[in-house]
Amino acid sequence: MTFAFLPARLRLRRVEGRIVHSLSGLAVLSGCPVLATHAVALPRDPADGDRWGQIVDLWISAARLRVINTHLTHPAGRDDLRRDQAGALIADLANRVASGSRSRLPCLSKVLFLLRSACGRIRRRVPAG
Repeated sequence: MTFAFLPARLRLRRVEGRIVHSLSGLAVLSGCPVLATHAVALPRDPADGDRWGQIVDLWISAARLRVINTHLTHPAGRDDLRRDQAGALIADLANRVASGSRSRLPCLSKVLFLLRSACGRIRRRVPAG
């Protein structure tokens, strides 16, 4: 088993009545080798704290698979920020492909379509104000 961990926040939390330090972040666990990792700082809301995107390249069955992992902001009424955060990940992926990264994403147009579609569904599902 391999993993890639992106530490995101160190904060104090109450656990079983005691205040303890806790480290939150993003992780990808895999039975396949991790080839590369990359962190993408996402737009943030000061009330919610830092948000990150984690990009992990895995070697699966003689092929490279790029995994995008994130936890978008959660405050109600911030669909605009969630779209901006997804857009930042899309822009990072597009820049990596355009710059000739050795780990090209062969079907970027399909990934962009899926991400844009997901953002559209978020917008349609959440009632205004």
